[in-house]
Amino acid sequence: VMQATLAGELDVAATASEAAISGRGNGAQIYIVGGFASGGARLLAVPDSGIKTVADLKGKKVGVTRGSIQEVLLAAEMGKVGLTPKDLTIIYLGYPDLNQALLQKQVDAIMQTEPQSAQAIARGFGTEMLKPYDTPIGA
Repeated sequence: VMQATLAGELDVAATASEAAISGRGNGAQIYIVGGFASGGARLLAVPDSGIKTVADLKGKKVGVTRGSIQEVLLAAEMGKVGLTPKDLTIIYLGYPDLNQALLQKQVDAIMQTEPQSAQAIARGFGTEMLKPYDTPIGA
């Protein structure tokens, strides 16, 4: 969708936020008019990690997909508690790889999309810390 928009083949499109963020970040003259979905992200931790709050991420390894809305949501949640990227180690992985890293305990927590976050919870290798919708970004 984004390639067609950039090529002038589309005037209006509905796409995932990652495409819009990436396009805009690369200089595309596009505008986000509105969202059409609610939710779709969760902050998960390894069940026995002791991580209960966003502040507990200090000094931990946290996985997220680069350029995704989940990365934006993670930054917003970190900002609420005064954490910066220097306070933790951010590991950039694709969505399927995030679950694998959490399962193998290569990371302590992940900001994950659906359905992968629900799969991690259902299979018992991830526990929900929060749904990150309490920032100005919303759901």
